[in-house]
Amino acid sequence: MNYELIHNLIINRAKTRSITTYTEKHHIIPKCLGGTDDIGNIVKLTAKEHYIIHKLLCEIYPDNKKLHYALWRMMNPQTKNHTRSYNISSREYTRRREIHRNEIRKLGLSNKGKSQTPESVAKRAASNKGKKRSLETIEKLKQRPQSIKGVSKPNTHHIGKKRSDETRKKMSLAQIGKVTPEETRKKISEAVKRYRNLNK
Repeated sequence: MNYELIHNLIINRAKTRSITTYTEKHHIIPKCLGGTDDIGNIVKLTAKEHYIIHKLLCEIYPDNKKLHYALWRMMNPQTKNHTRSYNISSREYTRRREIHRNEIRKLGLSNKGKSQTPESVAKRAASNKGKKRSLETIEKLKQRPQSIKGVSKPNTHHIGKKRSDETRKKMSLAQIGKVTPEETRKKISEAVKRYRNLNK
């Protein structure tokens, strides 16, 4: 099947028509492929056309992770008010879910053992500044596991908390005869410093 030909036919038809029903804006050349926000690169599509175009783009560029992610987001409601005017077959949904799951797994493996730079931490903090979380989101965050897909997070929940004398004695006795490797000491020290810097 010539996916590119079908893609171009839908885009060219959309460029030359006038439509009064609900439409969605689409970048003809996706931004992840170098497209811009110029008016000449924007076309109005129906919700169904928009979904089909993104499916076609995934077939034309099978190795582009961002296109697969965009399609996956279209297939899944992003808010409670998000509705679709098109149907997705169970076969297609299963296929896309498998692709998405594999990409997430690859991303997790590629990031394993990497620590975030202070710049990326500061950038994320700045983007979240002023945003208010719903009570539901706060509750979910409280209940989330300490590790995701086997990648452990530094255990810093105890920092700043005072331990009882009994707890300190137990910890001290447990460490008798143990030698902490220099590398482990450095990692613990760096984790504590990062935590303190974030909470200044």
